[in-house]
Amino acid sequence: MTSLATPPLFAALGKARNVLIAGAGGGFDIYAGLPLAVALLDAGTRVHLANLSFTQLELLDLDSWLAANLTSSPP
Repeated sequence: MTSLATPPLFAALGKARNVLIAGAGGGFDIYAGLPLAVALLDAGTRVHLANLSFTQLELLDLDSWLAANLTSSPP
């Protein structure tokens, strides 16, 4: 049951132990999911963030890679 104090999305995710928040376009959509991620973390939910890139990542300099499967944005 939803209420004004609990938005429907949080009610639906209330019993979730793991949640994936994924973006798929431009990179800024994952930033829009950060407030949700923080709220879920505060509630004790394990949160995973992901983003699909349409960039040709194989063309990035090796210095751009921070770790396996993690790169910084080009300037």
